[in-house]
Formats: sequence, structure tokens, C-alpha cells
Amino acid sequence: MKAEPSQARLYEHRALELSIDLCEERHADACYALAYMYERGIAVERNPKQVAGLLAHVRMLCHLGSVPICARLPPAAAP
Repeated sequence: MKAEPSQARLYEHRALELSIDLCEERHADACYALAYMYERGIAVERNPKQVAGLLAHVRMLCHLGSVPICARLPPAAAP
């Protein structure tokens, strides 16, 4: 079953809201999903600075504990 474009946008905005809420609660996978959304422009405008900040936050969370998403992180950019 294919979603209508308006329904798809609704799902994207709901995914954005959930990712923000969970990222604020320190869920690394949600922060990674949020970075992906900013990278691809899903429900938000593309924002490379936001992507970099979110990935840095995910890396910080990965140092606090083992999370499956940590193995998927791209290498950190050199300062």
C-alpha cells in the first residue's frame, strides 16, 4: 500500500518529532536518525552544520555506552 504524499509528509513530521524527543533523552539512535533527516532534507531543510553537531552528540553518547548505531558512524572529521 502506497501512502499519499500528504500522508507521507505527516509521517515524516511525526518521525521528526519523535526523533527530537528521544534525542533529547539521550537515545543515540534517535540522534542519528535526526542527523539523517537533516542531511537528506526530510521534514526539515538540509543543514550540514546541524548534521555535524548531531553526529558529534551521537559520538559523545557512544563513549558513554555501547549502542548498536555506534558501529555505523562515519569517521569524525579532522578539526
